[in-house]
Amino acid sequence: MPTTPAFICIGPGRTGTTWLYKMLRQHPAVWLPPLKEIRVLAEGLFYPPYSLKELVVARHWHYRLMRASLPRVFIKAVLRRESFEAFRWSLRYVLRPGARQFSFEWYSSLFKNDGNLISGDITPEYYDLPESRVNELSEYCRSIKIILFVRNPIERVWSESLKVRTDDGKSKPFAGPRKEMIELFDYFFRVWTPYEKKIALWKAYFPQVFVGRFDDLKNRPVSFWGEICDFLNIPADVPVQGLDRHVNQGTGQKNPR
Repeated sequence: MPTTPAFICIGPGRTGTTWLYKMLRQHPAVWLPPLKEIRVLAEGLFYPPYSLKELVVARHWHYRLMRASLPRVFIKAVLRRESFEAFRWSLRYVLRPGARQFSFEWYSSLFKNDGNLISGDITPEYYDLPESRVNELSEYCRSIKIILFVRNPIERVWSESLKVRTDDGKSKPFAGPRKEMIELFDYFFRVWTPYEKKIALWKAYFPQVFVGRFDDLKNRPVSFWGEICDFLNIPADVPVQGLDRHVNQGTGQKNPR
């Protein structure tokens, strides 16, 4: 029976998943991929199935980002901000030698199988996985721990709208017509699936689901970190930097509605 990944954070976006990735990457008992979001479980669903043609031509943003990750990780390795092991992992993740078709066995092989470490996948897009894929994942490994963050839906959707429409997702407020911004907000809100439905779905297939509140992360980050560590069964009293620091913060632009 597969044992990796030990946990998956399914997001959703703009709820603190980047903070979680940065904190857990510092933890000596945790191994995470050098890329925060690998999105593999969504391939063939939200994204076209993997193919070298799709990768090279970069028709879809998922594969465009995947291809762009190689030089970025390589440069980090040269600058010693990442290891060359991380670059070798990225090569395998992107080029997939001998594993062109999606399988849970291949997905599991992306994670370090070390009795002294736990591995995880933090991909906010998994929040919208259909029940069929959740069921398949559960049949493959029901013992995976699931982390889901919740945030005021209006605040979360507004933050996501700004990220999509700003130049770099966080540094410059949206300066377009008010009507355009409201239409984009309305679109994201219409396609939003309420938390209670997603929590019920994942709890139906996985016995261990942690639901964390964005407000708790913002107001009491140290104790919130402790709760996550308890859920993952790893020590919380290890040195990590930036627990109380804002990560991937938005523009602060107010909702015009």
